[in-house]
Amino acid sequence: VHCIYGIGVNTPSSFYYPDGNFNNPPIVSYESGDGTVPLRSLQACNVWIKTNQFNTTLNEFSNVTHRNILFNQNVYNLILSI
Repeated sequence: VHCIYGIGVNTPSSFYYPDGNFNNPPIVSYESGDGTVPLRSLQACNVWIKTNQFNTTLNEFSNVTHRNILFNQNVYNLILSI
């Protein structure tokens, strides 16, 4: 299993509505990720590595967004090498 994902992009991770009114804008917290998915979710493959359930490799690409990973030459090169 080859897990391929972007990291280092500011990604919304939580939304807080202080007055409980969802019609008002939330306070948004951010963390590293691919701009859509937070890093802690992207690294779910770590579970397979820790349990030796599958032969798994993690492939992180700095500053590559969720959608743009599909167009990244470095990702293409990795896939071709696999």
